[in-house]
Amino acid sequence: MHDRKGYSLLLAVIITSAVLSTATALAGIILSEVRQTREVSYAIAAQITAEGEIEAGLFVLRKGSFELLQSNPELWTSEEGHEAREESPLRPFRIEENDFISLPISSSDRPMKITRWDPADTCENEGGESWIEVSTIAWDPENTTSPFQTSHSPRAHSDYEQNDSVLEIPVPVHTVEIRVRALYCPIEAFNVDLPTRVVLRATATHGSVRQTSEVTVPRSTPVSGLFDFVIFSECELTKGVPVSGDCE
Repeated sequence: MHDRKGYSLLLAVIITSAVLSTATALAGIILSEVRQTREVSYAIAAQITAEGEIEAGLFVLRKGSFELLQSNPELWTSEEGHEAREESPLRPFRIEENDFISLPISSSDRPMKITRWDPADTCENEGGESWIEVSTIAWDPENTTSPFQTSHSPRAHSDYEQNDSVLEIPVPVHTVEIRVRALYCPIEAFNVDLPTRVVLRATATHGSVRQTSEVTVPRSTPVSGLFDFVIFSECELTKGVPVSGDCE
């Protein structure tokens, strides 16, 4: 009888230990899931906050300028962590003969510096020299008669070589785009020291999670708009419906 009671007590201890171990494991799993769920919600909130920082920077960049954004950090919505920096083209361009590259800019406070110009082996012109045509497109919204101004400047590869492989091109005021066209032969590698992109980086913390978001955007979208033409109307325009007399 005493042996049976001993076995019963041992069995009860074993079952109780198994139940406690299982309960402890389940509790650990549940707490881990709850913690992960909380961190996911923290991560989402931190990511949204960081993206909001970038949106604030983009607003200042579009409505003002990069210089305004860089010199006035209080224009950002918070002070947790943000950065705005310029980037020049990292990879050299290859320009086919009579083709061009386009460099959108938003400021003409510095000249464009040609830092690499490697033409093809042969050029089909007298003297066999590579040439480029640098065209600047300026847009002055205060000039109502002729808001767009263009200028064209041909340059020879010998000009680049005579200046220790660095050639400066002056940029007129209100310039929004620079085009470089290859003349007489292709250019295998062409690069300039001219900031054309802006990197915006913002960091936000929510709870125990810290998130960082970064975007790279053109330094300036075309001031004249994204489309070749725009229709302005004081009345609603509906496809297939004639325009009323008041709107003609």
